[in-house]
Amino acid sequence: MSRHSDNSLQESTNNTVFLASLTNTIPKNSRERVQQFMQNLHNEICTVLAHEAK
Repeated sequence: MSRHSDNSLQESTNNTVFLASLTNTIPKNSRERVQQFMQNLHNEICTVLAHEAK
């Protein structure tokens, strides 16, 4: 993983990137947003697979 010049990112020794800024907060509706994203992805995959099976 390359080094970032942005001061808001820091890399640990195992190359995991952590956000250093405490101003980054998780949106209150993040759970619902992720759930909707995953449902949409599931629907798209199923649609493609159903189309391929014809």
